[in-house]
This record gives sequence, C-alpha cells and structure tokens, in this order.
Amino acid sequence: MPLAIRENAAIYAPGKQKGASRIPFPGPGERDTPPLPPRPGSGKDPWETRVFRTRGGTLLIRGKILGPNPPDPETLASLMRDPRGLNAFESDASIVFHDGEADALRLARDPAGASPLFWAPLPDDSVAVAFDLPSLFKVLPARPALREDTFHDFLATHYRYVFRDNARTFHEGVFQVPAGHALVANASKIETFPWLDLSFDPEAPKLSFQGAADRYLETLRENTVLRLGSLENESFAFAISSGLDSATVASLAARELGTPLDVFCAAYSSASGTPYDETPAAKALADAKGWRFRPLELGPENLLSETTALAEKTLAPLATVTWLAHHALAKYVKALGFDHLFSGLGGDESLAGEFEHFFLFFADLRAASNFELLERET
Repeated sequence: MPLAIRENAAIYAPGKQKGASRIPFPGPGERDTPPLPPRPGSGKDPWETRVFRTRGGTLLIRGKILGPNPPDPETLASLMRDPRGLNAFESDASIVFHDGEADALRLARDPAGASPLFWAPLPDDSVAVAFDLPSLFKVLPARPALREDTFHDFLATHYRYVFRDNARTFHEGVFQVPAGHALVANASKIETFPWLDLSFDPEAPKLSFQGAADRYLETLRENTVLRLGSLENESFAFAISSGLDSATVASLAARELGTPLDVFCAAYSSASGTPYDETPAAKALADAKGWRFRPLELGPENLLSETTALAEKTLAPLATVTWLAHHALAKYVKALGFDHLFSGLGGDESLAGEFEHFFLFFADLRAASNFELLERET
C-alpha cells in the first residue's frame, strides 16, 4: 500500500500503487465525504491527529489553522501540491498529505514549529513520518542510536544553535521538517524547501523607531485577536512573568476581551537553589490590572520527576529550566480546567532577546550594510 497509517504514524512506500481511490481510510468512521476540520468550540482537541480522505489522497493534520475561514480538507490537499499557498493562512498545524495522483508524500510544518513533524527513511526505501518521536519509533525496525555530535553542540551552544542543521534531531537517521518548510518524497528524491514567504518589506526601513514599534505592536495585537477568536466557548488562561513578552500578550488580550484575566506565574522556591523569583513583579502587574493571580511554586520535589517526565515525552534533553517550569505550569493550569494557556515563552528567541542571538543580529546588520545601526548596537 502507498500509505499505511499506524496509530499516529504513517509509512509511505513510493511506486507500489497509484490512484487515490485505492488508498485505505483507516479506523472507524470511514466516510466518502471528508469531514470538516474541528470548528472553534467543537470540543475536539486540535492536537489529536485527524485523518481525512480527499479526492486527491489521504490527509493527516495536527494543530489548528486559524482564522474565520480555514480551508476544508479538499482545498488543503490542493494547497499541499504547492504549499506556498499556505501563506494565505495563519497556522499552528503540521500536515501530511499522500498525493495519490502523483504518488508523492508531501509534508508541511507550521511557521513557528509549534507542531513537530518527524520523518525517517527505512531500509526498503519507504519513509516513516509522525507528529511525535514516540509514535515514529513504534514503526521503525529498531530504536535509533543517539547522535553524540548533536549532544556536544547542545552543551557547547546553550541549546539554541544545536539545530544549525535544523533538520537533524538527537537520533541517528531521524529528521524533522524545519519550521516553515515543506518536504516532498517520491520514488526518485526527497526534497526539503521553505514554503513560508519571509520576503523583505521595502517600506520597513522607512519607518521611524516609533513607527516600527507601533507596527510590531499592531501585528502582535492582530495575532492575539486571531487566536482568541479561535477559542470561542473554550476556557483559557495566561502565564505572566516580570518580562515584557508575556505582559504585552496578556494586556492586549485583556483590552480586547474587556474582562479580568486568569493569570498564572511559576517560580522556583528558594530551596531549589535558584535566586530568581518573578512572582512579586507578576503579582504587581495582576493587581494593577485587576486580574485573578494564581502563583505556582516549584520545589526540589518537582525537579527530578518533572525533568524525567518531559525528557521521556520529547525523547530529547531538557533545554532550560524555563521549559521545565512551563511544563509544570501547563499541567497545573490543565488540572484547574483551562483548555488553553497563552504565554510569552519563545519571545526572546523570536526577538533576539538573549545574548546568544546578538552575533546573528550583528551579522544581519552587516549583510544589509546597515553600518550606522551596527555601530550603535555594538
């Protein structure tokens, strides 16, 4: 069979059989007319793998395509033949499509890398693909060995530039589709290319400093509103700290909603051996805004168990204590009945706010011949 689906993984065998009509639709609930993706408020978990049989082939989706008019499965299947069309939509989704007409496997990952997408070539020239490593490992002939070079890079670069080759993982012979990229596999080749259009806006350099700040803030507001709109009839909370990223997202959401927010902040206790506690600053913000504030203190008893749980879940080393705190906080928020958690996690990576990013920022300025700003920044 050209595409065999096993739990949350799929195996593509090129050239074995052509024709979308002969692709089996697995599991209960088979239908000739594909169902629409879950709509906001449907109660369905968008992070569960959804399978659709389209006229052109089999489609697997994990994550949400946002906005008031997301594409139906037939349209999405057509877009996957030229995934640059995905630029028309805001998406957190990773997509797997077996193109029955061309006998090709087509993959696309969301721009931010929110939804993982892994693949591995198999000895018989087939390709295994899955949205998470544990599912992928179940269909591989043997558990892959760990890549020592990746671990060395991980330790040497404070984790951020471990993926200079952003398709590799910590496991031999296992690869990821980079964020904002697509992959096409057929009988003759496997090719990866970016579908995300990040073309330079020629008007951007003409903006004043305040104009650029206003434009950024408006873009962030639009995206916050878009995500809030996708959560109709679903409960959500906000994680805040003393940083600007989370405070800005929460403040923009509060302005749009016009109601008090439920906000959370995780901090390590003094017994954990860390001197950093952002709870007082977070509480001051919540009190000033009239938000419902719920702190979570993490002590030594959390560290080993949560670290082990997160490493086992991702099959990768724990990157930072921030990851660990966010993992524990997400579990706490979910236990209180909230469906979604907004946060500023990742803001430093996006905005080059960590010192490890500075040399790349400086290189960009030099490549753009912006020597005036380079001089000022350095």
